[in-house]
Amino acid sequence: MWYDTQLMKKLLLPLLCTFFFGYMALAQSFDYDADVEMAFQLEPGVDQDVVNHGFVTNLLATGNGLYWVRNEIYLPPGWGSAICDKTACYFESVGERALDLSANEQSIFDVHLYTHSMPGDSAVIQFCVFEVNDTSTAQCKTYTFRAGLSSSSNLEIDHVSLKISPNPTSDYFNINSEQTIGRVELYNVIGSKIRTYDSRETATFNIADLPIGIYLVRIYNETNNRVLSTLRLKKR
Repeated sequence: MWYDTQLMKKLLLPLLCTFFFGYMALAQSFDYDADVEMAFQLEPGVDQDVVNHGFVTNLLATGNGLYWVRNEIYLPPGWGSAICDKTACYFESVGERALDLSANEQSIFDVHLYTHSMPGDSAVIQFCVFEVNDTSTAQCKTYTFRAGLSSSSNLEIDHVSLKISPNPTSDYFNINSEQTIGRVELYNVIGSKIRTYDSRETATFNIADLPIGIYLVRIYNETNNRVLSTLRLKKR
């Protein structure tokens, strides 16, 4: 009898585990997808914007209230980060924020690393996304950015084709681009969108009336269906 009981446990345990994890997968209300390893070439004296694209998708047929939390595990002195979701882009001063998704909606969840022309070899940033008031649903990813490494399949540096000038500026800025761009959005340091421009109507973007400070400039492609880059702008 003892032998039969032990044998039964061995037979049932894999089945129970399969059922449990299958149930957890079915119960998951959202999906957080990103490639967390990125290598890039550090360019001395250049303020680089290295972006790692990610997505958060609501798996429910109804709205879903989510929340994300940022933890900068390691950044070289002078480096910074930002996270851009469907609503806005947020600097390192914003450590957490709500993310509300409608039924089956997908939001970008791009992690930006800014070198600010400072030396360094790597950066590690963690993000956790969970349902509001339920941290047990958390899905966490730790992003590792490695400078000075070569990887043809995992190298993305948006500043190569896009540049803001003058920067810093007091009155206006232009965008130097190797490709045609569309909508340009301006965000303040807490991630609120404060201005939208159409590059087809103007090549010079006026900010003379805005307060002195740091802003994020989100640049879209010609058809406005993809974000090309989000660059940092200093107003003096």
